[in-house]
Parts: sequence; structure tokens; C-alpha cells
Amino acid sequence: TLTSEGAIGQSGAITADALDVSSTGGAITLDDTGNAFNTLTVSTTGSDGADVYDTSAVTVASATVGGTFTLTSEGAIGQSGAITADALDVSSTGGAITLDDTGNAFNTLTVSTTGSDGADVYDTSAVTIASATVGGTFTLTSEGAIGQSGAITADALDVSSTGGAITLDDTGNAFNALTVSTTGSDGADVYDTSAITIASATVGGTFTLTSEDAIGQSGAITADALDVSSTGGAITLDDTGNAFNTLTVSTTD
Repeated sequence: TLTSEGAIGQSGAITADALDVSSTGGAITLDDTGNAFNTLTVSTTGSDGADVYDTSAVTVASATVGGTFTLTSEGAIGQSGAITADALDVSSTGGAITLDDTGNAFNTLTVSTTGSDGADVYDTSAVTIASATVGGTFTLTSEGAIGQSGAITADALDVSSTGGAITLDDTGNAFNALTVSTTGSDGADVYDTSAITIASATVGGTFTLTSEDAIGQSGAITADALDVSSTGGAITLDDTGNAFNTLTVSTTD
């Protein structure tokens, strides 16, 4: 356990079963690539950030970070307590990311995995995806609106909001399968450069889907209105469970 009234840094590696580090007056920078610990508790105040590297699989016991919380691990990343930060930047080079605590609160998300590893993230706040590169399925659940300022690349995208619209219309997005859900009258607007299969779509308002390739489905679409377009392939949405009141459709083929 290390508590400081100023900034915390390192010139050599930290090896411990658990690391509990907090600063009341500066940033925390513990990014030595020799660090190894199983559990992490981290805290800063004001707008100070925390940057932590771990060679091990790591469980976040608690994180309260005024600025950006950057966590990089060579193993899986999980949590046993909530993460609160202005921004979360989390990456794993050797395991899945599972940050699905219902107390999480951050405004901006950057996430990365390799291989076929997925990422599952929950946020009580409205969230903007700055970047997402996920080898497997990227699951994002928010209690507020979901938007993006950078592209999402994943094998599959599973995105849901219980309290706002979903706007993922970046022209760099690339994923093969899509599951999407909103409530009330909130809509969802999704762009994909790849051929895409809709696994499930339950959208309270208008579901707008644009793809540069073919569009198909393996599960039903339920929405108030469906606006679907492809600039490079056929659209095949013939599931017998589909239900929507208004349809806009466009292809170039």
C-alpha cells in the first residue's frame, strides 16, 4: 500500500500480490513492463490520471481516478469493484477484458484485445468510444447514450443502452455480427464497412444500418422504423420475427 500527497512514479519494477496506490496531489505513473501484481486498487484526485502496467492477469478491486485511467496487462483483466474515471483506456495483449461492474462510471472508453479475446464493459454514464480494437466480441452496455469519436474493429459488436440513443456511425467501423438494443423511443445508428449479420436488434426508435457490403440476419429485428442501406451488397432481412412500422431501404447492386 502506497499513499502520497504528490505524484507517484517508478524507476524499477513492482512485484506484489496486491497493489494499493493512491495520490492526493499528483498523477500516478506505474508503467514499468516488469510490474507483476494480481489485484489493483488505485486512486487520484482532481484531474490527475493513473497509468498502470501489469505483466500478470489483474483484477481491479477499486479505481477512482480524476483523469484518465490507463491499464495495460499481458493477461486477462477483470474487476471486483467499480471503476470511476473521466476516461478509461484499457488493453490486454493476452486475455479477455471483463469490466461489467454496474457501478462503473466513465465518459470516454478506449479498449483493445488481441487474438480472439473479447471485451465486456458496463458503464452507468453516457459514453464515447475513442477507439475499440477487439479480437472477439465487444460487448458494451450503458445506462446513457453511446457514441464514438474513433472506429470500432471487432469480430462481433453487442451494444445496448437502457437510457439513450446509440450513434456508432464512424466510417472506419468493421465488425461481422451486430447485436443492438435501446429502450423507449431511443434510436440506433450504426455504420459498418464489412458484410454484416444482425444477430438481434431491439430498437425503440429508428434503427439505421449502413454497410459497405452485404447485410443479413440470424435473429429478428424489432424497431419502430428500419432504415437500411448497402453500398456494396445485397440486403437479406427475411426473418419471420421481424417487426417494424416503417421501412427505408437502399442498395446499389
